[in-house]
Amino acid sequence: MELQKLGSIVGKLTGVIVIFLFAINLYPQEIGISPVKLWTNNREIENPIGYGIHAFLPMGKFGVKFEYMAAKNERSYYGFVSGGFIISPEDFIQESITSKSSYRAFEFSAHIPRLFEFYQIYLNIGAGMTFDKFTRNKTGLSSGKEYSISENKFGVFYAISLSRYDIFGLPLKMEILFKHKGLAAGNYATDSDQPFVEAMDIKELQLNFAYMF
Repeated sequence: MELQKLGSIVGKLTGVIVIFLFAINLYPQEIGISPVKLWTNNREIENPIGYGIHAFLPMGKFGVKFEYMAAKNERSYYGFVSGGFIISPEDFIQESITSKSSYRAFEFSAHIPRLFEFYQIYLNIGAGMTFDKFTRNKTGLSSGKEYSISENKFGVFYAISLSRYDIFGLPLKMEILFKHKGLAAGNYATDSDQPFVEAMDIKELQLNFAYMF
């Protein structure tokens, strides 16, 4: 409950910040899209490839960034289609299972762009907050039984990137970005299957392509 309350408070604060930015007529300096590679310590999401989109708004020597990222993973194994570790007699049937998981992240961060420059390649750093939603649906291939679960998580991250501007003389930007995220643990019920409730460590590598305004 405390984690949910904290996420709700931070979510409202982020909404206020977004409204403030639009109220003072700030416009994105860049919008971009990127393929994303993830490495996690979670057996359901594992290490998928996804995609992200972002908008960056300058604020003097600093800037703020809004991001959305999504990824999916699918795995198969032999087990029980059940919502808990205590299995009822009628569900005590092992079968082949397909497990489909999805991951979505909404992020807000502050950045220091162009911190250092070397042969027109710039070093950038940033840190921010992330609000993540995990879902999983597992289906028994023999019984047709399904069980779904979802978990909302809150965390923080830092980011380091190298970028190059004015690609081919056009207002384009290429960037290689590394991000390290830590997500807080949720409330755990010992008699239920909750694959996303524990604290998570996520490493992320992006190849960003952005249009500069």
